Amino acid sequence: MPGRKAYHGFVTYQESLRNCYVKGNTLTIKPSVLDDTTTRNGTRYLENCTGLPDTEECYRTAKSFEILPPIDSALLTTKHIMSFKYGKIEIRAKLPIGDWIVPEITLEPVSTQTYGNEYSGRIRLAFARGNLRLMQDTKYVGNRHLEMGFEIGHRNLPRLVEYDNEEGWGRAFHNYTLIWTPDNLKFQVDDGTPEPLCFPGHPLYRALGLTINEGKKKPFGKGPQT
Repeated sequence: MPGRKAYHGFVTYQESLRNCYVKGNTLTIKPSVLDDTTTRNGTRYLENCTGLPDTEECYRTAKSFEILPPIDSALLTTKHIMSFKYGKIEIRAKLPIGDWIVPEITLEPVSTQTYGNEYSGRIRLAFARGNLRLMQDTKYVGNRHLEMGFEIGHRNLPRLVEYDNEEGWGRAFHNYTLIWTPDNLKFQVDDGTPEPLCFPGHPLYRALGLTINEGKKKPFGKGPQT
């Protein structure tokens, strides 16, 4: 289950065919909503939990204003199985559409101590918020706006390559490519020109999932959202 930090998604990742399945050679990750009774008054114990046993990562009871995470989703990861340094990754994906739904298509640092905190050093291969109408100050940051890049340092300062698509990134499949060399990271969408960013080289593992952001704190950006 998610932690209590503002940037944690408000979801529980499940090993369920309802939330993650393959059909026609396509992997689908689909969130589902818990009923209000369970969310406000229930108790959840996650079987086969990958978090710390007998902690709030695996067991939680709703109380007062602290409801249970109301969304079930899925996350596929190679953590503890495989990590790598340098190479090329290409993902063909249709990003999700829906208020506060965000894709998790990332490379995660093997050691959080390397970069200073939990999310520093994380690379996002394809990130577009599901909201169709969303502004950050005067800038549009909804589903038509794509961000690729990484966060670095104790303040998680983002370094980004950004693309805009009038049709949005959730209407059709697109190819998202990362080329990681000792010199830099190069990000590419479909047949476009690769865009380089400098990045310190430490081993990473892959993660693929879908989460729900509460709107209080959003990845890659500061300022109010409406």
